[in-house]
Amino acid sequence: MVGKMSTQMLQPLTNKTVVITRGAEKGKESGEIFESLGAEVILFPTIEVTPVDDYSEVDSFLKNHNIDIVIFSSVNAVDFLYERLVATNTISRIEGKTVVAIGSKTAQQCELKKIKVDIVPKEYSTRGIKKALSGFDLKDKVVLIPRSVIGSKELQKVFSSKGAVVKAFSLYNVQVPNDADTKNRIHELVQRKIDWFVFTSPSTFNNFLQIARESGVSNPLGQGKIAAIGRTTKTAIESADYEVALVPTEFTMESLAKGVANLYS
Repeated sequence: MVGKMSTQMLQPLTNKTVVITRGAEKGKESGEIFESLGAEVILFPTIEVTPVDDYSEVDSFLKNHNIDIVIFSSVNAVDFLYERLVATNTISRIEGKTVVAIGSKTAQQCELKKIKVDIVPKEYSTRGIKKALSGFDLKDKVVLIPRSVIGSKELQKVFSSKGAVVKAFSLYNVQVPNDADTKNRIHELVQRKIDWFVFTSPSTFNNFLQIARESGVSNPLGQGKIAAIGRTTKTAIESADYEVALVPTEFTMESLAKGVANLYS
């Protein structure tokens, strides 16, 4: 009895099934967090990250302009900008500049690339960045924002309103996986009893619904509850008339998993 109670305390998600919709690599890492809490994890990537076709504009900018502030809003943004910095031999352009990373994972990726991070806002969001830089004189400062093709333009508006010269470049696509297996698997998914669906961005959610529609699945979420990282993701889900059961206080997968687990502890 004591052993059973200990297991329940250590693994409160035992007998719970969680669907992770992140891209394949990040999804695996996220899945391990839930598995450590006892959950059965189903990886169902709804996004695929691919490079854009033309980098000439960003390459020209890196070669010919100074930069004051760099804002990384995701691990992908770090990876793709770093690739262009290496390709154009312009890493020195961001050395000694103010580097902002949204979230601990993004900051860790910067460190792996030997990019020194100056600011990680307490709140991993646009609002958090705005607060973190509220004491900065941004007039005429050149702010570089690497982003996805469909990334939010909210940051650009925030800094432009402060008089900054904002240079936002779309470096990668975030799209629906283009393979038959994904569409086949969603039919298998709806046959399962799913306790939680985890969405980490508006794209993961919207793409999930698109895959369902194209596969002829009318109620892909069934009775499963929804957990979302961040207010932007929550807003996107609610705008489609779905209820979000949990948003973590800290916008990380560890915090989200802990929040779900606490509901069963």
